[in-house]
Amino acid sequence: MSTSFSILKQFLEQRAFLQNIPSRSLVSFPKNQFIFREGDTADNFYLLYRGKVRFVKYHSDGGFRFTLTLVAGSSLGLPATLTHSSYTASALATTTVWSYPISRSTLQKFLQTYPSYYSLLAQRLAETITYFEKKLAY
Repeated sequence: MSTSFSILKQFLEQRAFLQNIPSRSLVSFPKNQFIFREGDTADNFYLLYRGKVRFVKYHSDGGFRFTLTLVAGSSLGLPATLTHSSYTASALATTTVWSYPISRSTLQKFLQTYPSYYSLLAQRLAETITYFEKKLAY
């Protein structure tokens, strides 16, 4: 599954992409801190450099469940950032997490400069959808 979510390497191999990341801003989140919360507007997605993140989905009755754990090399919040919608789950650091927050405008600028990455993103998003469809089928 890690290859389905791993786009970090492909993006970071492009020097131009790194130059577009403000101050090459690697940020940390301590264990048990939320990186983003369900319902927040997705202004950034995050490339997970180190650590583990669990997605938490809340229910109207006040309950919650953990849905997925992601590790280094994964991206967090990409679909919501692409569509400039709200995050559909909360992202909780289960270890100290180091990640690159990437703004929607930075991503768009990169994709305009390197349009071949649209196909990579489409492939990764399709793999993600297929993965979840299989999980939901059981």
